[in-house]
Amino acid sequence: RESSDTPNAWPNVYDHLNDLPASLREHFERARQRDGELPEQDREEAHAMWTSFLAQTEDEAELGKKVLKSIHYESAPPEVQKALQETRQKEWSKFEDFGAVVALTPEQAQELIDEGHQCIPSKWVDVDKAEYKKGRDPDYKPLCKSRLVSRGNFEVTEGLRSDSPTADVEMHCLVCSWAACHQADIHSADITSAYFQGRPLDRVLLMRQPRGGLPGVEPNVLFLVRVPVYGITDSGRGFWLRLDADARKSGLKASQFFPGLYYLPGEQGGDACALMCTHVDDLLYSFLPEGEEVMKSFLAKFSVGSSDTNSFRYCGKQFVRGDDKVIKVDTADNTRKIHGADVGSRLGSERLQQGDITKLRSITGSLAWISRQTRPDLGYRVSRLQSSIKDATVSTLADANAVVVLAHKGHDVALCFPAAHLQWSEVGVITVTDASFSNEKNYKSQQGRIHFLGDLKEIKDDKTTTYKVMPLSFGSTTIKRVCRSTLQAETYSLQNGLETGDKLRGVIAEIKGKIRSLKTWEDNARECIPHLAMTDCRSLSDHLNQEVLAKVSDKRLGIELQGIHENLWQEGRPTWIAFENGGDKLIWIATSTMVSDCLTKSMKPDLLLRVLKECHYTVQKQK
Repeated sequence: RESSDTPNAWPNVYDHLNDLPASLREHFERARQRDGELPEQDREEAHAMWTSFLAQTEDEAELGKKVLKSIHYESAPPEVQKALQETRQKEWSKFEDFGAVVALTPEQAQELIDEGHQCIPSKWVDVDKAEYKKGRDPDYKPLCKSRLVSRGNFEVTEGLRSDSPTADVEMHCLVCSWAACHQADIHSADITSAYFQGRPLDRVLLMRQPRGGLPGVEPNVLFLVRVPVYGITDSGRGFWLRLDADARKSGLKASQFFPGLYYLPGEQGGDACALMCTHVDDLLYSFLPEGEEVMKSFLAKFSVGSSDTNSFRYCGKQFVRGDDKVIKVDTADNTRKIHGADVGSRLGSERLQQGDITKLRSITGSLAWISRQTRPDLGYRVSRLQSSIKDATVSTLADANAVVVLAHKGHDVALCFPAAHLQWSEVGVITVTDASFSNEKNYKSQQGRIHFLGDLKEIKDDKTTTYKVMPLSFGSTTIKRVCRSTLQAETYSLQNGLETGDKLRGVIAEIKGKIRSLKTWEDNARECIPHLAMTDCRSLSDHLNQEVLAKVSDKRLGIELQGIHENLWQEGRPTWIAFENGGDKLIWIATSTMVSDCLTKSMKPDLLLRVLKECHYTVQKQK
């Protein structure tokens, strides 16, 4: 090691233990001393294992942009250090502008420490956002960014809540459906430095300066943390508490079915005139003229960095409302970034090494995200990949590459929401479920579901065979329980689909102002929103559409059937007839018109893609 007086010493002489609390520093110093007493051979072996662990095994050209590495300031070139000084100054200016921390005098700091309050370290996290271009782009220039982060991992967090609700994917579709029905614009907003605008901390927390200090601040000054700064355990929750409180004060109501969704009731608590989804500091919303003033006043309470209308990215998805007033949501950009892995000439039965498994997990994770957001046609194949990782072979990697090819071929697939396609005052829920019996590993069965928003009159008319629809939700998963028959697999799939469909019906009724009490929400929603379920298992539909449910030998199956039957029948009458504009009904449709078929087995998803594009679903019913 070079002398500490040597300028630009390499390796850097700074001891990384200096930022730690005294007790932890002493612990690590004792550990260092014990390591120094080990034989040279043991130390070299341990060093080799650690170096191997840190080694990068992924090919950047294949996996694209990787997680950014922190820049070591002291060993960085002078030009990079100069750029980092500017970005650090910019970051510290945000702290000052929002009053995120308060400088303490030495006496004040010592008094609080003597009272037993915690003092945690902080650090600079410096990255080059253009690092992935280095060595590949001749025009590469560093794009530095700095963030001052508190070391919240040293804080005692017992009793602290860190949860902060975010809106589900289904709510993104619901906002788009609502906007399309009302022919309204869709908007997005990004709240800048969101954590600094969170609710002030309700505890005393002190923070030391990072190594190298802060611009224009005396080196020994300690800070009192006023708001949830970056790195604290409950930073995300602190911002959500502020956003939630301000939303309620503005007149918005939080959904009791889907956290992260807010709606503005209309006159006298009637149908909503504005909807808003939250994902930390990103907002997706739409409003009618009567809700515009409330939404603007709510946003005015925050410092909004950017806001867009009818064309923007939100949560990694592209939202566009074109000249034809059709709202389209796609993940085309994310799909293009997914690349397969090199299989080579290896045998298909060969077990994968750790590096290949890492690649497989990366590919599968990327595919799972796009399939969950906008690509239900990939749902089954991705589900099968996820269940194959544990015992993955070269064939599994080849299967993943095949799914990547399919994803690229259909990169332009989008969820469509045509304007005025449906009237919001007259909507219902359509649930289509299917199952494949004992087709998966260990005799497991696969279940698939898709939910649409449909027209109330068409849903209630038994003669309707073509429905106007807009997508709300979809999924493909393995049934955890081993099924003994097709009837059992179809029943479990139907039960899973109906539960999701009922929850969607509940939030629609809530937005309409029809939920009188959370204790009776199922009955309240059933009275005003129809729920039409479709299956291609005739024995299941015949069984459930009987007034008196026949007994089955499997007790567990009998319980599931009884639960479904109680939604279809009440006091000897079908709920479909009991409620003029509501109720539940199960019908049989031909397998050739089963839109969920491709969610349970490997097959061409042509029908599903056509329905998503045209927003019309034609079925063949039981005669």
